[in-house]
Amino acid sequence: MRRLICRMLNVTADGVGTYSLCSMGVEGIGEGFTLPEIDGVVFDIGGVLSLPDLTLRLPEMVDADGLAADPQAYADAHYVGVRAMFEHHGDRPFDIESQANWRPYDAAYASAVGDGSDVCVEAVSSLFRAGGLWTSPNVDALEAIERMYDAGVRMAVVSNNNGSALQQLAALGYPTTADGCPWFETVIDSEIVGVSKPDPAIFLLASEQMGLDPERLVYLGDTATVDVPGARRAGMVPVQLDPLRLHSDLGHLRCDSVSLLADHVLAS
Repeated sequence: MRRLICRMLNVTADGVGTYSLCSMGVEGIGEGFTLPEIDGVVFDIGGVLSLPDLTLRLPEMVDADGLAADPQAYADAHYVGVRAMFEHHGDRPFDIESQANWRPYDAAYASAVGDGSDVCVEAVSSLFRAGGLWTSPNVDALEAIERMYDAGVRMAVVSNNNGSALQQLAALGYPTTADGCPWFETVIDSEIVGVSKPDPAIFLLASEQMGLDPERLVYLGDTATVDVPGARRAGMVPVQLDPLRLHSDLGHLRCDSVSLLADHVLAS
């Protein structure tokens, strides 16, 4: 799987095999990974706390014999798609509402779990357009965030979402009340606040509501196209969740898992 991913994206592999989101060692955090002194961590939802689940619906639309049988392949496919988006868009702003701009993601996802045919790509695209896919929890993230909460780390969420971010957190296993999620000081949903990543304004809302300087906050996202440049322009410390190490050629901080980031935050 790893060799397939790297051939498809024309990047260099530093290993082979299929990896879970929390199976790789501390060295995967990135060359010279050191965090500056920080006061809190802000998280994305999709791609960090949750992953899209197409394992049941995609086989209903294309020949199931041509699809990956291992559920981990579907998790990995998201990060393959994320790299494909960077290959196409770089860190230049693009219209995130345009489905056509997500075609590189859809095509890479379809190639990672299926045959990459036009039929498979269109099936993937239609499922993402229909919505309701981001239901698979990243268990590593849930456990790491609970560990940080218990240690008193200040945390928040900033998500490009559809107005249901709080409900999604509840479905993923995070404790929620009518007023929010106790583990996060604020949950910022782009649909509710009227501004989306990568606009720095949505990141700054989190720092303002937390009463912290953005320079003292880490933002953990999964994309080098939206999360990293947006958080950087807001003055935050961007860290990309990159479990397959597909972005090792880029200069920003990366980590293999949320638990590894938690280790560094709690040790600082």
